[in-house]
Amino acid sequence: MRSGINIFERLAGNYQLSLVRPVLTRKTTNWRRPYEPSLRLAVALWWYATPSEYRTISCLFGVGMSTVCVFLREVTSALNDCLLERFISLPKLDQLQLTLDGFAARGYPMCGGAIDGSHIPFIAPRDDPASYHNRKGCHSIVLQAVVDHSFCFTDVYVGWPGRTHDARVLSNSTIFIKAEQQDGYLFPVRCPETSVV
Repeated sequence: MRSGINIFERLAGNYQLSLVRPVLTRKTTNWRRPYEPSLRLAVALWWYATPSEYRTISCLFGVGMSTVCVFLREVTSALNDCLLERFISLPKLDQLQLTLDGFAARGYPMCGGAIDGSHIPFIAPRDDPASYHNRKGCHSIVLQAVVDHSFCFTDVYVGWPGRTHDARVLSNSTIFIKAEQQDGYLFPVRCPETSVV
């Protein structure tokens, strides 16, 4: 499996790993050596990218099924804590101007982002499966996302049951709440070289 890890490190690069390595590193104890952060990240990325079961991933990477589950929770939490705000955030000043210009070039003047919702299918929970049954006939969780002119995510809001209407998801999202605050601004007060206020 070492060759698989080496291929992963070359493909994913050490940059992504270096961003979450401190959070994924565990201490060596008298009983065992911890798994490498690169293995933890590789297992999680494999699971995110494929429809593989825990059993399959545990065989591929030489770890137990429960270990796969632990890795997924740890890596997901690390990515959320360390990288979310760094890579998914509303545009600031110069970036906002690029976004406005990009949308204007496509025929949408004064647009700072495009928003839409999507249903992420999953196996319904036992507690309240009817809430997750959407209008398309399957169980899902609603994902609301905002992208800029180059299709990069600038805001993500996920977790509402599939039956929930898009308007309700929007009205409870952080981007809507921020827009409804006293100042009502999602972006900086004034962009350089524009009349956006």
